[in-house]
Amino acid sequence: MSGVGYDWSKLCSDLLRSILESLSTYDFHRARSVCSSWYSVSTTCMRPLYPWRILLRNSSTLIFDPEQDKTLEAEHPGTDFSESCVIASCSNWLLIIDSRDYVVALSYMQHDLFLYKKGDDTWRKHEGTRCRSMVYKKNKLYVLTCDDYVKILDLSGELVNEIVEGNPYHNHRFQFVTQLGEHVWTKKIAITNPGEILIVVSLKGLQKKRMLYMFKMNVENGNWERVDSLGGDMLVFGHGVTIKSDYIYFSGHDLWPGGPDYLCTYRKINWGIFDLGTSTITWPTKTTDASALKSFWFVPGYA
Repeated sequence: MSGVGYDWSKLCSDLLRSILESLSTYDFHRARSVCSSWYSVSTTCMRPLYPWRILLRNSSTLIFDPEQDKTLEAEHPGTDFSESCVIASCSNWLLIIDSRDYVVALSYMQHDLFLYKKGDDTWRKHEGTRCRSMVYKKNKLYVLTCDDYVKILDLSGELVNEIVEGNPYHNHRFQFVTQLGEHVWTKKIAITNPGEILIVVSLKGLQKKRMLYMFKMNVENGNWERVDSLGGDMLVFGHGVTIKSDYIYFSGHDLWPGGPDYLCTYRKINWGIFDLGTSTITWPTKTTDASALKSFWFVPGYA
């Protein structure tokens, strides 16, 4: 055998791509960081994306892969994430709130919206907006109001400005008529990667069955229509709740607090997967770690 070492950075691209696509998500992200040529090939790989669950603890973080039913632990002694909040993810990076130009707070009882910009001396109440739900994307705050209208607030300047002319949802109120036996629990606003607004309704159906409905506005007639799929698109809204194509990856508080499986599942597991096509819930096979203080959904590799 020759004693001359082989330059693995010059491995055939087609062969390397085949190897990378066969790896688990964890090993894939480790392999793509070996060198610049491996990273370049990795960007051409066709890999299925799916959400993972991250659980923040005092001195370590648990990352649960639901597809492989595996939990990884990343230790960070001296760094306490127990009071942190994951607000976004990109590829294999997480954006954890610490210090931002804008901080937005919602008073749940009064539905008031408060904003604090870096350098301000006090919180400022945004008058004229009673907030039911909100989502942030590219310096804009999308707000579902208590009367079910969608407002868009521009946070890019010194002052907060409401976008009216550039808001296609401005005069199109979201209307959902419940059927006999249905009771609405929550309504949440969401936004897709291309920028389309969705509204997700959590409700109790017949026989106390817990349901999640998703709606998108028809831009031609202004009507909100129920949809059962995003056609492969993926989004994140709220505190890390994720929708991928036909599935909603939810936290326990997003569901009606009851139902036949409430006592045996909800108290042990605070998250699951809702199939929009079949209206069924899949609970994880592993319970949430009792020492985890906060948990969120994120999608490795999705940017």
